[in-house]
Amino acid sequence: NMAINRELIATQVISGGDKAGEVMDALCYPFTSGCAYTKKPYAYDVAQAKRLMAESGFRDGFDVTLAVHEPYKDIAVAIAGMIRDIGIRASVQPMTISQYVKAREDGKLTMFVGARPTANFPDTIEVMEGFHQGSRDYWKDDLILKALDDAKKLSDVEARKKVLSPALDRNNEMAYVVPIGSTPWVFAHSKDVRIGENPFKPRTVDISDIFWK
Repeated sequence: NMAINRELIATQVISGGDKAGEVMDALCYPFTSGCAYTKKPYAYDVAQAKRLMAESGFRDGFDVTLAVHEPYKDIAVAIAGMIRDIGIRASVQPMTISQYVKAREDGKLTMFVGARPTANFPDTIEVMEGFHQGSRDYWKDDLILKALDDAKKLSDVEARKKVLSPALDRNNEMAYVVPIGSTPWVFAHSKDVRIGENPFKPRTVDISDIFWK
């Protein structure tokens, strides 16, 4: 993870990132109900990544398949190039939804790059369960699972934050799922067209949000 420059990917690789992209530090947005954390993902540090590889017995690196949902192939290619600098020789394997869901269900994913409509979910519990539930959960971390179960019993937002914060921190500490950046919607249009913000649904554009002279 230290070999992955998340800021560069979020702003230079993801389409529209240079205008509206943002680096994400947790599996939720600040506006998501119950989103609170104290630990961010590991900082970009190639030198330290190389040292850790050597200490782990992988001084010469290793080969791995990096599966990716087809629309995000460019992101996977960028990641593959970055981790190659520390000896991880990743071959990128684009997949359709049905292909990667089957691979996930069969427990065959080693590394995977994809996206989840995080802004569409109002509560952090829903977002976290998108990764730490059922066949999506490759880690079965008791701390995270208990936090999610306990948080469901609380209606107070501040109380849920206190319960969920250790779970979000644990995900970042163990680097189970590494957040990279938002995926802005990109529209090609003439200068006479203006696309406004939807006042009711965050990060959503309806026909009523598009204006022209």
